[in-house]
Amino acid sequence: IPMDFRTKHLPCDMDQRGGQIYMSAFPRQCIWAYNNRYRSEDNYRIYKTYQLEAFFFGQYHERLKRYELEPHSYDYN
Repeated sequence: IPMDFRTKHLPCDMDQRGGQIYMSAFPRQCIWAYNNRYRSEDNYRIYKTYQLEAFFFGQYHERLKRYELEPHSYDYN
């Protein structure tokens, strides 16, 4: 799979433990990055980019859900 900028930054939720168990349910670029992660330094960098972006965007989604979408009230007393 050639990795252009758009393909390299597509969503992959690769920061979860036990990725080999549900890797077959991921998109093709995620499977390719996972299977070829130890082939070269560039491939490992692509794999780690997917992991890092999954972590940061997952954290952002959780924060957005927790603080902006769930009903809450503020107590200023």
